[in-house]
Amino acid sequence: MAFDRNELEQQALKFVAREQLDKAAECYVQILKKDARDVRARQKLAELYSKMGKKAEAFKLFSEVARLHAAAGNHRAALALYKQLVPLKPSDPELQQALGEAYYNSGFRAESIPAFEAAFEGYLGGDPNKAVEIGQQLLKLKHDDVALRLKLAEVVKGSKPDSAYAWYREAIDEYRRRGQMGEVARVARTALALRPGDPDLLVDAAEASLAADERPEALELLRAAMANDGGNLRVLELFAKAQEQGGDPGAAREALLRLATAHQAAGQAKAELAALERALGFGDADGEIEARRRRVRATIDEAEFRLYRLRAAEPTDDTELRLAARSDVFCRYGMPQRAADELSRALA
Repeated sequence: MAFDRNELEQQALKFVAREQLDKAAECYVQILKKDARDVRARQKLAELYSKMGKKAEAFKLFSEVARLHAAAGNHRAALALYKQLVPLKPSDPELQQALGEAYYNSGFRAESIPAFEAAFEGYLGGDPNKAVEIGQQLLKLKHDDVALRLKLAEVVKGSKPDSAYAWYREAIDEYRRRGQMGEVARVARTALALRPGDPDLLVDAAEASLAADERPEALELLRAAMANDGGNLRVLELFAKAQEQGGDPGAAREALLRLATAHQAAGQAKAELAALERALGFGDADGEIEARRRRVRATIDEAEFRLYRLRAAEPTDDTELRLAARSDVFCRYGMPQRAADELSRALA
């Protein structure tokens, strides 16, 4: 006898009307044997199993129907089913993840967050890789969630220390933005277990110590940072600041001169000048520092002159361009007076 799907479904409906649920279920089983992707037949069979008290079989089939809807892009239909299924197994992380994805893909981003959070917590105990995957999805929805970043760092610090460091770094930056320097210090010290001696982490902890008026501890951390990276400008700047806040003018001046030299090496003349001017504020007048300050000031003035003022001397038409070219040639051939005469006649 040829397979006739519609006829089988009609038979199933008649059996349902007679309350012969087991025979109706068999009709839908036959349909699914011929077409395993028949979503309607699978859902009807799930409903029958639910009425028959076969809860496990019904749950399995409803889950399959929801997955098929999601795979076909019918996210609202999938969402409707997952909302019914999750209360039956609220601790199932896969189910919570599927619910979150159904919400997300249906356009309900905010509603997806609790489901993803439940999935994340569920995976933490058994599947760390899945927990990280869900955690990263959550970070797209909760950009400023520092606690989540710290949890992710804890999960991967043994297997992916670079990723853990990056999340610790983001948490430190966010706490600093909020002004929570105590938390900055706590996370920095935790991250130092991954990268002992890291100058950035040491200076983070030192900055927090300074904010808490713990200057000796800050100086100890900064000296450790300088031992590992003596030219780190951020370290040197904070070290100079710490010394300025202390009571030793000589130490402050020495730290500021070291900072000025580092800025000089980096080609940062304005920052070098600022450090030198700060150094002059500590201790007696120092001719050597003052002379250096004047040299740097002259270098900056010359650079600014070249950058801004010489624009006014650029030729504005062909006549001025020819005159400038002739004067330049005379100067190059050792005839500066001839060039001056040409320019004077033009100005006259």
